[in-house]
Amino acid sequence: MEDIINKIIEIDQRAWNFHQKKKEMIENNEAKLKERLKALEKEIGAEAKKEGKEKAEKIVQEGEAEKEKIMLQTVQVCEVLEKTFLEIQEDLGEKLFHEIMG
Repeated sequence: MEDIINKIIEIDQRAWNFHQKKKEMIENNEAKLKERLKALEKEIGAEAKKEGKEKAEKIVQEGEAEKEKIMLQTVQVCEVLEKTFLEIQEDLGEKLFHEIMG
């Protein structure tokens, strides 16, 4: 019984850690994208104003597309992990119920 309770506590801790890591991943990805965009903007600044402006707009769009792609991938990974967690949690809940009742 104690093992099951410890497993539930462990799963709960993993879920909390998972959500923290997800938040950190999103923040890190956004920071990296902002840094990359800034670096590219500096590089473009040395070129002609019109050409630089056109390239900057294109890079920003590509950066946004990359950001969306990364965010989508992160959400998909998180959904899979959360589904797995919920399945494990449900299974442990049933085992705990049967052990208590049975």
